[in-house]
Amino acid sequence: MLHVYRHVYFLDVIINLLSVTKTDWDIMLLKSRRFKSAALVLGFIAVSTVGLTQSSTEQKVYASANSGGPIVLDGMDPVCHASYGENTDQYIAKVVKSVYDQSTMPSNTGKVAILRVSNQYSAGGCGGNWQTFLSGDFSSEFSTAPVYEFITTTSELETFFSTTITSTPPRMLWIPDDWSRSGAVDALFTANAEKIADFVNSGGGLFASNNQYGWLTALLPGAVFNNGGCNGGPEATTDGAADFGLTNTIVAACWHGYFTGSLGTLKTLVDYPYPSPSSPRVAVSVGGGEVSLPSSFTL
Repeated sequence: MLHVYRHVYFLDVIINLLSVTKTDWDIMLLKSRRFKSAALVLGFIAVSTVGLTQSSTEQKVYASANSGGPIVLDGMDPVCHASYGENTDQYIAKVVKSVYDQSTMPSNTGKVAILRVSNQYSAGGCGGNWQTFLSGDFSSEFSTAPVYEFITTTSELETFFSTTITSTPPRMLWIPDDWSRSGAVDALFTANAEKIADFVNSGGGLFASNNQYGWLTALLPGAVFNNGGCNGGPEATTDGAADFGLTNTIVAACWHGYFTGSLGTLKTLVDYPYPSPSSPRVAVSVGGGEVSLPSSFTL
């Protein structure tokens, strides 16, 4: 019984040490002799205080961390195939709605910025009309479609990356497939790779289809985008279904590239055996619902 009393008394002394006068302090030091030494009391307080301070600091760090935004990157040309009447319009509609909904970009304009389409009247370079698609099939998952903003010329794209992407950011970036896009435009994407990464790391959404992906390799030097495909499929993976609602039916179309190498935290969303049905499966689309990309920008 005396043993229990001493522990209770000791805790009482510890609590009272947090707000005492010099006189009280002297008294408690005398009382602490009931234990082995006053140093034991002071040592316990010191350790406890350090522990509380460290815990408080860690909580602040975790609270300020950002898990990143939703990303879908593919080696397909769904806009082009939608122009030919294939089901890829459903794939686009599903991805745009899913990425848009999962975006957490602070203070965004609510817009979808469509970057560097060469001709709005030849969607994907395959003859379809962008305005017709956006007012219909591509927006079919929305009850009210968002505002789509075309960043069409090279000058507009340079301005977008230099100021707009940070001053008045859209909710989502869309880099669609476009067989008419020049290599110079792809080089401009690569030159602004960190701007793209910073946007995603702040919670912004990104949807990109078949392009050179030089900007991805600039961020992830071990990542490689390879030309090849169109031997069947492709097929949605478990991650593709879970993160973006993808199905085999809406992703099935001729595809033109796949990802290999070190892809960081990017998950495989769509895959297929290549180059033959007995070959290993390759990643036709990669991404995830919450992705952070390497960047020199510090949150």
